[in-house]
Amino acid sequence: RLKDFLKNHQEYKLGVVDAAGDRTDEDIIQLGKIAAETYDEIYLYEGFDLRGRKEGESVGLLKKGVISTGFADEKFSVFQNPEKAWINALKQGKNGKLIVILSGRSEKTLEVIKNFITPEKQGMLKLEI
Repeated sequence: RLKDFLKNHQEYKLGVVDAAGDRTDEDIIQLGKIAAETYDEIYLYEGFDLRGRKEGESVGLLKKGVISTGFADEKFSVFQNPEKAWINALKQGKNGKLIVILSGRSEKTLEVIKNFITPEKQGMLKLEI
């Protein structure tokens, strides 16, 4: 499990999280709770494929789960656009900060990451896939 794996990392952890719309409300809320227990800061975003849900519904359920844990309001942000969430997270990248991006569209996510990492930034960022 990712949560257990990340316990071994002492870095500040920024999680970038979405949820598949075809999961139950309870599962999406639970994912928000798990994110709150796993990361120091969270970027929630609406995925590309709503899978039958209304726009904003999945990210709203994630937020409900995060809030239910008492997670500090200033430590999480909500994005309607996945790429904005990913890029804003990447901009936070610096030594001592671990950024974990969860995405159902790995090819698109990698494209955004690769476009973000300019030659000047290559020495500052470590990319692990």
